[in-house]
Amino acid sequence: MQLEAYFKCASPHLISYLGITKDPDTNYYAIVMEYAENGDLRTYIQKNQVKLYWRRKLDILRNIVAGLEIIHVTGMTHRDLHTGNILQFKDLLYPSRISDLGLSKQANEEKTDQVFGIIPYIAPEVLNKDPYSEASDIYSFAMILWEVGTGEKPYADISYDNALAVQIIKGQRPEIPKEIPECYANLIRQCWNTNPKERPTALEIKAIIMRWQSVLGWFPTGMSREDDEAKQFEKADDEKSKESRYTKPIYNPPPEKKTEIEEDFRELPEDIDDEVDDDDDDDNHEIPDDDDDNHDVDDSKFSDDDDDSRELPDETEISRPL
Repeated sequence: MQLEAYFKCASPHLISYLGITKDPDTNYYAIVMEYAENGDLRTYIQKNQVKLYWRRKLDILRNIVAGLEIIHVTGMTHRDLHTGNILQFKDLLYPSRISDLGLSKQANEEKTDQVFGIIPYIAPEVLNKDPYSEASDIYSFAMILWEVGTGEKPYADISYDNALAVQIIKGQRPEIPKEIPECYANLIRQCWNTNPKERPTALEIKAIIMRWQSVLGWFPTGMSREDDEAKQFEKADDEKSKESRYTKPIYNPPPEKKTEIEEDFRELPEDIDDEVDDDDDDDNHEIPDDDDDNHDVDDSKFSDDDDDSRELPDETEISRPL
């Protein structure tokens, strides 16, 4: 079923299937897919939260919803959409691709009592045994919007059990943090609306995200700071840059090679005398006792030519990536 769904929905926004293989020992068949260098989206978010600013987040989301739109245009539904099924690639044009079409079916298939997937991403009407639909995929996408925006898994502190399913049916949703841009928060609320008919389509969501991207561009501009919605993303990124947990350097330069003098100091025995013997021809150099402030190393012995000590470069703030 997964191969059939792939051939119907083939697109750069979906994972590429390269073929099938057979295990000679078990006689089981397996699908061969392209390798995703950056793993799944959930792992990618956790590893790159410091570097993920809103321009990059919106680009990821636009690619995902574009793939979902293609699935829906072909008359199918994904039925198991979550960040674990979104794969990340080192590709500027198509960095995020939808995978795992094993549960994908025609949108008009008969109602089933079987519910598959991860509870937070399953639409309340599906949990209530109503049929899957394109709108139920949109609910799943709402949770992806929330996870990309917050960097956290939905209901991370709650067991994924029947009790949670009941609460979702009753209308419980994850809290949207105040630092999330309001226009983005509104899109999340629309997508997880309890009434499936009130949720936007994949095409409508893509148009909204593309509008934000067109104003934001890849760099801050006067327009991006004046537009009512775009400036919400700019403000959120500005605030993120100020937070201490995001301001540490992304790249730390390797330490400089030890100088000859530093190497000599390091190799001295711990019981070295406190006094430097000026008449001693040995090339030993003393280290002053840390507890004795009255003894200083006489560095007059060292000529300018021998002193090639270098200071490590100051760590500078790396401007926030896009």
